[in-house]
Amino acid sequence: MQGTIQLGVMGLLTLSLSMLVTGNVLLPWKASQIVMLLCLVLVCSCFGFAMQPLAQKYLDAGTAAMMTAINPMTASIIGIVVAHESLGVVKFLGYALILSGLLI
Repeated sequence: MQGTIQLGVMGLLTLSLSMLVTGNVLLPWKASQIVMLLCLVLVCSCFGFAMQPLAQKYLDAGTAAMMTAINPMTASIIGIVVAHESLGVVKFLGYALILSGLLI
């Protein structure tokens, strides 16, 4: 329930800010844009805000904290594998900092 409220508030604030800054809202009209938008909404937003807190209530605090800490690293690795992003020195340093933070 909390995730649904967060998504709703975020959507309303984003819509109002978009109207305030640009004066109008441009919606996607191409089928490919609508499919991409639906994928982002369902997978990234709905799953992240609704399912993750639901699953975390069954974990102890240490495990939940570890999963949250490695989340940026796993997202970056998926970007490298799926979207063929580059693995630079900065990303590698970020991975090292995340892992060393977990070890400490």
